[in-house]
Amino acid sequence: MMKFRNNLDERQEEELLKIEKNGCWLAFWGLLAAILVQTVINVGDFSKIAGEWIVFMVLTIYILGACSKRGIWDRHFKPDFKTNLIVSLISGLVCGLFIFAVSCMNVPEFTPVIILLSVISAVVVAIIAFAFLALCAHFVKKKAADLEKEPEDEE
Repeated sequence: MMKFRNNLDERQEEELLKIEKNGCWLAFWGLLAAILVQTVINVGDFSKIAGEWIVFMVLTIYILGACSKRGIWDRHFKPDFKTNLIVSLISGLVCGLFIFAVSCMNVPEFTPVIILLSVISAVVVAIIAFAFLALCAHFVKKKAADLEKEPEDEE
């Protein structure tokens, strides 16, 4: 394997890491926005968003896996019940509102079924998100504890 010499000093290296981090999050949120907009425009045609969806999922899985492997949850939040509950409820609410908006745009007349579909979607997403976040939090806490237990190399 070919190794390249690093021509950056410490300050430049830190600045490059910040640029790469911002670029990663710009791509993440940009892809999510593109998927949502295209979903509204092309309702029911997954082939129009398949490429963006695949890249978004690969990016999501990579970030989740890399952070979990290193016992990292978030810079600002702790992996606890309260955080998981709040994030899950927000996810469910956003999903429910999105389903409601798309349904209202595509159904000529408003029906109570749209509200029911939106509420059911919101509840299901919130439950699945909470279960997934709880599982991830468990793995992150376990990995962090394992890393804390490892004996440090003595010099």
